[in-house]
Amino acid sequence: MNTDKGTLKIGKTWIEHAEGQARLCSHIRINGREEVIWYGVNSEQEKYLIRDRSDPFVMLLLPTAMRGSLTMTSEDPMSERLHYQLQDLLMPALCSKGDRYHYVNIFTPLTNEPVSSEGAVVTGFSGGVDSLYTIFTHGKDSLLPVTHLTVFNSGVYEGRNYRRNFQRFSENCRRFADELGLKTIFVDSNVYEALPEDYISVVSYRLLSFALAIQPLASVYLLSSGYQAELFHISSERAAYNDLLTVSCAGTESLRIYLPGAETTRIGKLEAISSWDPSFRWLSSCIWTDSGKKNCGHCKKCMWDLAALYAMGRLENYSPVFDIEDYKKHLPQRIGFVLSNTVDLHCRESAAYLKQSGAYIPPLAYKCAELFRDAVDKGEKKNER
Repeated sequence: MNTDKGTLKIGKTWIEHAEGQARLCSHIRINGREEVIWYGVNSEQEKYLIRDRSDPFVMLLLPTAMRGSLTMTSEDPMSERLHYQLQDLLMPALCSKGDRYHYVNIFTPLTNEPVSSEGAVVTGFSGGVDSLYTIFTHGKDSLLPVTHLTVFNSGVYEGRNYRRNFQRFSENCRRFADELGLKTIFVDSNVYEALPEDYISVVSYRLLSFALAIQPLASVYLLSSGYQAELFHISSERAAYNDLLTVSCAGTESLRIYLPGAETTRIGKLEAISSWDPSFRWLSSCIWTDSGKKNCGHCKKCMWDLAALYAMGRLENYSPVFDIEDYKKHLPQRIGFVLSNTVDLHCRESAAYLKQSGAYIPPLAYKCAELFRDAVDKGEKKNER
């Protein structure tokens, strides 16, 4: 049932030039508050920004409208297929669980005219397991070989230096693409400033909105899955759990979107890329270390990947991106952490894989696991007081 409490208006789009970029812009009005939101590419790639169509802005702002029960309107036309899929398929499903999202109407002119596209196959690059797996499985022999790598400034690079971080990751992507003979397109934006939202709850909508902004380039966008298909469920807190549904509803008459990686686990992805030479130099598991430097080796993402690589007997291959000697020196503690963390999905997967593989687990690792669990229990009891 529609329970609209206000309006979210998307104005006509235009292109402006600033700081060496061509920017696709629109005035956004959210219950009287006004923002100009833009997507920017290098000026030489201006032709790849979509013109006179509201697709990227509707996708970007959909969670905002649904949370606030805001009727959406757009001055520019929207792709007819996208409108049907969002209005009749995605929103009813998202509203079927919990009360965070509300069904809203999208009033906009519609068009079923395809966007003229160069037919590129585009996927994002982060250096993480998910993105490397997508690139590895969509090489030259694939039915859909990747032609372009991208980095989207969609809000993941939080903090005061978010644009500098975006530029650093873009440079890393460019170097990787040069090594593989691929092209690049980097899409900057001000969405982090204009829409200060919980990124985990909106990540998929944002990434898809960026892909919709470059339809004149891309006829296929590959959104790397973070979760196996069997874990799919409707969630308003973690958008990636919805990806099987969201991706099926985000395409247009011009853009097909797929979700590679949903067919396997993170361990399955690591097994696949662990024999692929580029991954030895580019795997970036870390949540703390700056782009271009070695992974820290002791945050949880590093530790669950290292535990799996240890079980595979592939640690030495990754010495360019991990301090393997330090990992071996602290093996009981590192494995102990993975064994102790029964809450985190990927830690559980790595712990199970360690045991199933028959890899040597130092007895001290089990003692370390007990100490880690005790420390967590004490912390939780302290917080309860």
